[in-house]
Amino acid sequence: MIKKLITLCCFTSLAMAGVAPENILTQNCLNSYLNTYKSQKDHKAFVYAREADTGKDRCGWGYGHATVQEARKGAMKQCTGFHLNAECIIIDVDGKYLVKDGDFSPISQPDNTPLTKVEKEKLIKEAKSLIRGNCLPFFKDYLKDKGHKVFGYSLDTDGKYACGKTYKNATLVAAQKGAIQGCKDNKNKRGKEKPKSPCKLYAKGNKILLTEKDFGIDKLLKSDRVLSDEAFNLALKKAKTMIKDGPCLFQMKYYLRGSEHQAYFLGQDKDGKQVCGRSEGELSINEALSKALKACNAKIREENLEAKCTLIAKDFDIVGEASFFEREEKTEPKKHSVKNKSIKKKLDSAKKVESKAITALFDTVKKKSTEKSKTTKIDMNKPLPLHQTLKITAETLNKDLPTMLDEELRLDKVDATENKMYFDYTLVNFTPATMSGEKLKSLMYEDIKTQVCADKDSIMLLKKGMLVDYVYRGKEKKTITTFAFDAKVCGVLTNVEQIKKNILNLIEKK
Repeated sequence: MIKKLITLCCFTSLAMAGVAPENILTQNCLNSYLNTYKSQKDHKAFVYAREADTGKDRCGWGYGHATVQEARKGAMKQCTGFHLNAECIIIDVDGKYLVKDGDFSPISQPDNTPLTKVEKEKLIKEAKSLIRGNCLPFFKDYLKDKGHKVFGYSLDTDGKYACGKTYKNATLVAAQKGAIQGCKDNKNKRGKEKPKSPCKLYAKGNKILLTEKDFGIDKLLKSDRVLSDEAFNLALKKAKTMIKDGPCLFQMKYYLRGSEHQAYFLGQDKDGKQVCGRSEGELSINEALSKALKACNAKIREENLEAKCTLIAKDFDIVGEASFFEREEKTEPKKHSVKNKSIKKKLDSAKKVESKAITALFDTVKKKSTEKSKTTKIDMNKPLPLHQTLKITAETLNKDLPTMLDEELRLDKVDATENKMYFDYTLVNFTPATMSGEKLKSLMYEDIKTQVCADKDSIMLLKKGMLVDYVYRGKEKKTITTFAFDAKVCGVLTNVEQIKKNILNLIEKK
């Protein structure tokens, strides 16, 4: 009999543990129950309701009533005033806890213990192997969040991705649903960059749940390997035996400063005109090869060349050979003076260096920070205002300035106003007397214009009203000339002009 009594007591204790207040009430209602209601005088009652799917809940209580019936009625009136898809249940009367198994689904309280620096660094290092683009800083912010939190992520074998997160949720179930929905919303806004894979629960609380295999990726992941200066120079020297001065040589320089996995293709027609395509930081070498070849072929179609793309480099190995390409150099016409030949030769390597500054500008724009949303669903695709984008860009570029872009040209500084960027250059071997503004324009303007007006990101900012000035000075700091660009120069309308045009078209139709 004593043994049965002990067994019964143990069973009752275990059953009550599963329905204890901390396993039933969310944080706010638990605090109200323990810290406010419990200390009130009889007659009193506490009522609670929680939606199983969303975790939304409400609680109410009454105290100091003349009878138990009045206390129950008063508490129930508070709860039923809220429109929830859940029944209000009396869980306590006069300090007696009444919850039974099955009344509510059990929950857990969130662990808000702050991560140590070592723990945080370990999680970020693990996340870097899969989380890409602007989703990585988004995940870093997630680690600072409190309450029930979940991070949703989608990644396919092409490297396309999307993400979403929730935090401060009433229950873990609600957090999971919110994170998946946030990821789906972000995924649907990515257009052509939309990943094929479904959104999955990547992290719950401060624990990462998935690896690359959960996304169907069983290939080698990218590495953060960086070439030493010596290795960089040796690789670039070999590449120069195939690649002529110009945009493709700059693309090779960027390539050699990139991260694995990466690939570089080069195409050249019978007249020696070259195009190229590169891809870096991909999930696998096959993905890098596919993307780089696709980019190179697109350039061939764009330039209408009769040429074939050839693999020049994969990861950090230069695999191409000079014999792959015929290096036909055109001689200068005899009518040019020796002086003009010398000037042109010096400027050949500087002719398209603006591509470096332009690329840096829009790489910075793509990596823009987003303000933390106050809602539980956060959209990563909201753009920054134009003036803030330009300010961030100028501040970022100026950290590494001044810098020599090649042996002739130095980028000294970048300034930004509300809607304008200023790039301040110095031609270190020339003065206004040895290089006139007209001469410089004939040598460089069209190439710079093509670079600015062909880049989809620059067009996007020009449509928003951005103006760009390239100021060139001689070695004595005297201005040689300024190249100015706006939407009109590139043959596009600003967003404001387009709206006006649409309104006029509607009026004319009426």
